[in-house]
Amino acid sequence: MTIAHTLDAAELGRFRRKVTALSSYGMFLDGFDLTVIAVALPVLEEQWHISGSTLGLVSASALIGMFVGALSFGWLTDRIGRKSVYTLDLVAFVVFALLTAVAQDVWQLVAFRFLLGIAVGADYPISSSLTAEFAATRSRGRHMALMSMAYGAGAVVAYLMGIAFSGFGASSWRWMLLVGAAFAVVVAIARSTLPESPRWLSSKGREGEAARILDGLTAGTGPGTGPGAGEARPAGATVGAGAADKARDADGTGAPGTAGAAHGASDGADVPVGTDVPAGADVPAGADVPVGTGAPGPDAHRISELFSRRFLRLTVFVCVFYFCFAVAFYGVQLYTPTIVGGLTGSSDALAAVGSASVSFVGIIGMLTGSWLVEAWGRRPSVILGMCGQAGLLALLAVLSHAPFAGVVVMFAVGLLFANVGPGIMILLYPSELFPTALRGTAVGLSVGASRIGAILGVFVFPGLVDAWGLHRALWLFAVTAGTGAVVCVFLAPETRGRVLEEVAQDGAEGADN
Repeated sequence: MTIAHTLDAAELGRFRRKVTALSSYGMFLDGFDLTVIAVALPVLEEQWHISGSTLGLVSASALIGMFVGALSFGWLTDRIGRKSVYTLDLVAFVVFALLTAVAQDVWQLVAFRFLLGIAVGADYPISSSLTAEFAATRSRGRHMALMSMAYGAGAVVAYLMGIAFSGFGASSWRWMLLVGAAFAVVVAIARSTLPESPRWLSSKGREGEAARILDGLTAGTGPGTGPGAGEARPAGATVGAGAADKARDADGTGAPGTAGAAHGASDGADVPVGTDVPAGADVPAGADVPVGTGAPGPDAHRISELFSRRFLRLTVFVCVFYFCFAVAFYGVQLYTPTIVGGLTGSSDALAAVGSASVSFVGIIGMLTGSWLVEAWGRRPSVILGMCGQAGLLALLAVLSHAPFAGVVVMFAVGLLFANVGPGIMILLYPSELFPTALRGTAVGLSVGASRIGAILGVFVFPGLVDAWGLHRALWLFAVTAGTGAVVCVFLAPETRGRVLEEVAQDGAEGADN
């Protein structure tokens, strides 16, 4: 059995749920942190007499940090592994969240939120890579969608914290940030118990370590304690019998997983994990051939490799798509209370209640999307979501005045569409489309592109409102979302039900043809 197919076939439901839950906390922090500031902006504006441009900088500072964190740590996690930085980024979040909570002026707040953003951005490529590499093919989309759903949960909790701490006056936002730091401490401790990704170890030629982790997991004893845990395996060894036996019957046939096996003359042979098999080579029938798991090339850890002929089309797709989505999504998300209040004339408290309702409906959209990505597919889901988001934003832009309930409903439906497709796939597509040696870098680059879009939406929107008025400014989001929909129609691939290594290989071959 190969590392990839043993992982795919093994019954690790409880462990996979644990990985997904702990990885989801990074997305939860993203939603919580960005929304906390959205709730706090009216208080900060009055407390520190902040101008519109400075207000935009406060909102954008964490996004700028996330851009830096996603790019740098995406590259780093491909070089040194997933586990080593999986806990440290949350420790950094705790430190900078505490500093943000005690900031004494707006410039301290901007600086600490920038550093906080680096920690949150770092978690995207680390957690998404680890989750995708442990997930089974048949449920990978659902696991990644549940991760993205945590963003909506974080936003709802932030709004609820805003309501709960509203009586604390000018210090309310400080208490909300402290709550986020307390959550992170608990999760950082739990994360320290998870093993390294066997797929990443295999991509580095460390098959012995990968096999020991797999043996421990499939034996139900955890990493490093399964059969053969105390024995060193030579590089190139196949996965141990303990792991292979436990991977049988995953599809109800009683046969070991042999997806991707090449045709050959003899039976029962194993091809060593991590071995590159030349095209057209005669490989024994029944052997498990690794797909795209050989040693990475000399450029495997360079961001420039993502712009090579092999990956350029996929890189353009994930970067342009996520850029367009983020302009619309984050621009609306961070200013939802402001927009709802401006369109309806409601009070700050009522606008916060309406915004919380919108975020709750967004979670329903993510739940729906987590089912659709496996039942219907990635491509149709993302096209539907982008088109629906663009349409609802355009409708809001043309409304001269609407009742509070009507605006909240339209916002909610727009967020529902956004989360049905693009909102849950911000981590899924780049995690599936690129090989293990580049996965963290690719996720980091796509998240970086999305953060550029988010910065544009967040920083430019207040100025557009001053210059054009609220309704015209909303066209920025509607047109950008529409552009993202067009990109998806022409470039979005379908990856449902396919092993990670096969998806990456097909994507590269498609570019070469």
